[in-house]
Amino acid sequence: MDVNERFYFIFNKTERVKRTMNDVKIMIGVPILTPYLPVEFWLSYDKMIKPENTILNPVLGTLVDTARNNIVEDALEQDCTHILFLDSDMTMDKDMINRLIEHDKDIVSSFHIRRLPPHYPNVFYKFKEEYRHIHQDCAKGLIEVDSVGFGGILIKTEIFKKLKYPYFKFLFKDNKKLFGEDLLFCKNAKEAGYKIFVDCDLECGHLFLKEYKKQDWIEYERKERNGE
Repeated sequence: MDVNERFYFIFNKTERVKRTMNDVKIMIGVPILTPYLPVEFWLSYDKMIKPENTILNPVLGTLVDTARNNIVEDALEQDCTHILFLDSDMTMDKDMINRLIEHDKDIVSSFHIRRLPPHYPNVFYKFKEEYRHIHQDCAKGLIEVDSVGFGGILIKTEIFKKLKYPYFKFLFKDNKKLFGEDLLFCKNAKEAGYKIFVDCDLECGHLFLKEYKKQDWIEYERKERNGE
């Protein structure tokens, strides 16, 4: 590819993203359990490139499944095309929305790992009846999976019109939690025929004692293998 061809490709890709961004109306839903949020979250949120008609909808002081259901209802009432769910303990890439919108999937997530040990990714394949996190050699590019965490995920609102309410809930058996609200949503969406994707190259940091990212997962597994 010569210089002119490369410029033509980049220019047209940029114009395509601009047109796509102008066609969407996104609600950014942030469930908030406490009145205190990490400053790192707001700093990265402020740097994110967002369409002009983006709506921020932080929901404070309720259970996360209830918060997510409220966000969906608000997005449907305001005729949003997409919901971007962000957890308040994440840091985001500034081009996150552009990247996720460009994939044009019904459900597409960024990549993030657990903030507490073991630092495995919140990205899962289903093996028989068990959900297992993906392996490192799979964590490249855009991949289809069976379930993801909801730290940073973009969902087309039209799919909620085809799912039963409540869209999010915890599932318990014998007073023990079997499924979190995010895992159960993914399970129901898959059963309804929707596919779930993760952009493994679009990474969110997960905040705790520090910002945990993919390299922490790689290092954690290296230490496990070496018995450190």
